[in-house]
Amino acid sequence: MGTPFDYFGAKAGINHEDSLLRVGALTREQINNRHILRNAMRQAGFYPIEGEWWHFNACSLSEAKERYLLIE
Repeated sequence: MGTPFDYFGAKAGINHEDSLLRVGALTREQINNRHILRNAMRQAGFYPIEGEWWHFNACSLSEAKERYLLIE
Protein backbone atom coordinates (compact mmCIF):
# COMPACT_ATOMS: atom_id res chain seq x y z
CA MET A 1 0.00 0.00 0.00
CA GLY A 2 3.03 2.28 0.27
CA THR A 3 2.56 3.42 3.87
CA PRO A 4 1.64 1.88 7.20
CA PHE A 5 -1.99 1.95 8.34
CA ASP A 6 -2.82 5.27 10.08
CA TYR A 7 0.05 7.07 8.32
CA PHE A 8 -0.92 10.71 7.70
CA GLY A 9 1.83 11.94 5.37
CA ALA A 10 1.49 12.90 1.71
CA LYS A 11 1.99 9.31 0.50
CA ALA A 12 -1.24 8.26 2.24
CA GLY A 13 -3.39 10.42 -0.04
CA ILE A 14 -5.17 9.02 -3.07
CA ASN A 15 -5.30 12.23 -5.12
CA HIS A 16 -1.67 12.30 -6.20
CA GLU A 17 -0.85 8.63 -6.68
CA ASP A 18 0.28 9.16 -10.30
CA SER A 19 2.78 11.85 -9.35
CA LEU A 20 3.99 9.76 -6.39
CA LEU A 21 4.54 6.90 -8.84
CA ARG A 22 6.52 9.16 -11.19
CA VAL A 23 8.93 10.22 -8.44
CA GLY A 24 9.28 6.69 -7.09
CA ALA A 25 7.48 7.32 -3.79
CA LEU A 26 4.94 4.59 -4.64
CA THR A 27 5.20 1.54 -6.87
CA ARG A 28 2.70 0.43 -9.51
CA GLU A 29 1.91 -2.63 -7.36
CA GLN A 30 1.11 -0.43 -4.35
CA ILE A 31 -1.21 1.76 -6.41
CA ASN A 32 -2.89 -1.30 -7.94
CA ASN A 33 -3.45 -2.71 -4.46
CA ARG A 34 -5.03 0.57 -3.37
CA HIS A 35 -7.37 0.42 -6.37
CA ILE A 36 -8.39 -3.14 -5.48
CA LEU A 37 -9.20 -2.03 -1.93
CA ARG A 38 -11.12 1.07 -3.08
CA ASN A 39 -13.15 -0.92 -5.60
CA ALA A 40 -14.04 -3.58 -3.03
CA MET A 41 -15.01 -0.99 -0.44
CA ARG A 42 -17.10 1.00 -2.94
CA GLN A 43 -18.92 -2.17 -3.98
CA ALA A 44 -19.70 -2.74 -0.28
CA GLY A 45 -21.18 0.76 -0.04
CA PHE A 46 -18.28 2.67 1.53
CA TYR A 47 -16.75 5.95 0.36
CA PRO A 48 -12.98 6.58 0.26
CA ILE A 49 -11.37 9.48 2.11
CA GLU A 50 -9.11 11.36 -0.30
CA GLY A 51 -6.32 12.00 2.19
CA GLU A 52 -5.97 8.43 3.45
CA TRP A 53 -5.87 5.26 1.33
CA TRP A 54 -6.95 3.21 4.37
CA HIS A 55 -9.90 5.33 5.54
CA PHE A 56 -13.50 4.84 4.37
CA ASN A 57 -16.88 6.13 5.52
CA ALA A 58 -20.27 4.46 5.36
CA CYS A 59 -22.08 7.72 4.55
CA SER A 60 -21.46 11.42 4.02
CA LEU A 61 -21.13 13.81 6.95
CA SER A 62 -24.45 15.47 6.09
CA GLU A 63 -26.19 12.09 5.95
CA ALA A 64 -24.66 11.08 9.28
CA LYS A 65 -25.91 14.31 10.87
CA GLU A 66 -29.42 13.58 9.60
CA ARG A 67 -29.50 9.93 10.59
CA TYR A 68 -27.64 9.81 13.90
CA LEU A 69 -27.85 11.73 17.15
CA LEU A 70 -24.72 13.24 18.63
CA ILE A 71 -23.92 11.66 21.99
CA GLU A 72 -21.93 13.87 24.31
